[in-house]
Amino acid sequence: GTPNTVADIADEMGAKLSLWMAIEDGCFLYEDKLTLGADSYIFDRSANGGKGVFGNDFRGATLDLGREEVLQKALNMLRGYIDNQGVDMIRVDMNYSSLNKSWDYNDKKNALANNLSSSMRAGITENHHVINFYRLWDTLYKEYPGRFLLDNCAGGARRVDIYMQKLGVALWRTDLSASYLEQMQAHTQWITPWVPFSGIGVVDSSFNHYQARSIFTACAGFDCHAQTNMEIGILKNKLDYFTAMRPYWSGDYYQILDVDYETDSWQAYQLHREDLQKGMLVTIRRQNNKSSSQTIKLKGLWENATYRVHNIDEKKTTKDFVMTGKQLMTEGITISQNAKTIKIYEISIVE
Repeated sequence: GTPNTVADIADEMGAKLSLWMAIEDGCFLYEDKLTLGADSYIFDRSANGGKGVFGNDFRGATLDLGREEVLQKALNMLRGYIDNQGVDMIRVDMNYSSLNKSWDYNDKKNALANNLSSSMRAGITENHHVINFYRLWDTLYKEYPGRFLLDNCAGGARRVDIYMQKLGVALWRTDLSASYLEQMQAHTQWITPWVPFSGIGVVDSSFNHYQARSIFTACAGFDCHAQTNMEIGILKNKLDYFTAMRPYWSGDYYQILDVDYETDSWQAYQLHREDLQKGMLVTIRRQNNKSSSQTIKLKGLWENATYRVHNIDEKKTTKDFVMTGKQLMTEGITISQNAKTIKIYEISIVE
């Protein structure tokens, strides 16, 4: 029949419906008594006639999740989205620091009410909050086995801790956009040795070559509006390259050059599948770098095997590097490329 909801449309397309929300923000339950109080608000309540910069009193007030009553209300709200609206995944976000305002405020308030020094209550609110935050997702996983998924997006991946990794993934781990491409690149290189499966997105046009490749990880989010055949073709080209790289994130990761987010540096990292003896090399020359070439020494190869290192933007030609694993790891190869470009090389054994 005719689909009635967004969830129905997603089902017909074989897709999943995700709900993006900051569950710990008091605006989602709209009851002041369930938050840590008006004095804990992050945003300026003097704006917009005293209703805060977002137009309602609860935006920016941290949910008092450490209380059992509040936890149960939050659970019931999420159950409603899953049961009644067909939500398959929840992207949990949090765009402000509770520690600096809400939790600290509540600790001091409780200490004062009990004639204690503020230091004697420090951390109590945060502790109760975090315990119930884990309980929230644990409960939903038990109630919706094989169905419910958690996309752990909060604070620029600052919620990617060991326990949250057991419960979900970070498909969109930070809101950094096209204005912060070097930070996004560094983000990927710093986090991958610890968390190989995560994603990042660009919230401006993804038609730009440098932008698109800056977000290549095990998962990538392209926020663009391809309308013409040319735009669709460009987007497909980017997705083809992303798809070609994706299998290698499940292998070994090697940081080739030191990571930073300065605009005058070279960056390089290698993805390698030991089981396939194939991999990918990513080289980045940033916009203010003055050196047009860089020597790259690969890692994790078989010394006596012969490898081909091929630029995926070009046809296989004599420009390819064909060397032994030992040569590639000790002598290296010299890469040349323009400023503000990202090159991807396929590494494979020559049969």
